[in-house]
Amino acid sequence: MPAEKRVRARRVIIADDHPTILRVVRQILDAEPRIEVVGEATNGLEAVGLVETLKPDVAVLNVVMPRMSGFEAARRIREANPAVAVVILSTHTDEQFLKRAKELGAKGYVQKNKAAEQLVRAVDAVAEGHEFFF
Repeated sequence: MPAEKRVRARRVIIADDHPTILRVVRQILDAEPRIEVVGEATNGLEAVGLVETLKPDVAVLNVVMPRMSGFEAARRIREANPAVAVVILSTHTDEQFLKRAKELGAKGYVQKNKAAEQLVRAVDAVAEGHEFFF
């Protein structure tokens, strides 16, 4: 029987200005062996820098952060690193936020209150080139 094909872990950076949310998001993603969290940022500017330095497959970004919003970070990441898929993680359920995320090139949008159920699926989907919107 041939050896099982080993799939490279999806490299992910996460950005949220709230330490508890950052810790919970990391725990959710760390529970999946096929996902490797390679960096954490507490603002949008740091997230853009981490993407430049670490070249992850996926960037998970909160919308409201200091120094640079998640939306602006998403725009900059997509312009400079089009191969990096962006997932927006937000408390906002307003259709305008979802529309804005899509306009900026985000490939996924997950509500924070659904992160435990949806975040891993979203990361997998966008890493495979698909979209994941709640």
